[in-house]
Amino acid sequence: MPSQTQVRGTTSTPTTGSSTDPGTPAVTQTGGNAAAQDRLKKVSGPIGRVWNHVLGQPEGTNSATATVDQAMIRAYLDRRLGFAEGEFFRGAKLDGVAEKLATMLDTDGDGKVTWPEFAAFEGQIMGMLAPGSDKPGADAGALAGKEHGRVAGTDGKADVGELTAANTARVPKGTEHADLIGQLGARVAIDAADRDEGNKPIGQRSLSREEWTGAAAEIAGRK
Repeated sequence: MPSQTQVRGTTSTPTTGSSTDPGTPAVTQTGGNAAAQDRLKKVSGPIGRVWNHVLGQPEGTNSATATVDQAMIRAYLDRRLGFAEGEFFRGAKLDGVAEKLATMLDTDGDGKVTWPEFAAFEGQIMGMLAPGSDKPGADAGALAGKEHGRVAGTDGKADVGELTAANTARVPKGTEHADLIGQLGARVAIDAADRDEGNKPIGQRSLSREEWTGAAAEIAGRK
């Protein structure tokens, strides 16, 4: 997700594992040609599922003309992701992260986040699922499979704890609130890629190898 998160007056740097600079992931708008613009007219892929979850819409809804605001992002962090669940000062953390996410996502500063603005962060999910896939000639499928094998436990699945640990390890040393940064990226990634446990609390969900590599393939196919 975005590169700066403010929690109770301090600034930190969340990441979903950009392979080039995990501390300050590049934010580039998807587009620049007719094909890219056509693609952004339809909500799809893992980041599209997250978008619809923020909106409270069923997966698969083509909500490309909708917008979200800070309150909706906070509700998503709270209800869907269970972010900072059980932690001290949870309300303040939810408020701070929601405010910073809304500000970072709203690249034109109009107070609303559009689908093209939100979709620009698709690459950050890919950076977590398949680090290095942004390099020329990279095999995204092979990289995704390798990363799943590295992160997943003995049960062959990657759960919230395992993903959080892997994502936190990518945060530059000395970054404040690294635990929250790792948790945020992990929970968004599970919400984006998980296909069979959507009725469970996010803390009980996990990603199989097929889900992990499948999400990477969906993102690669949207480019």
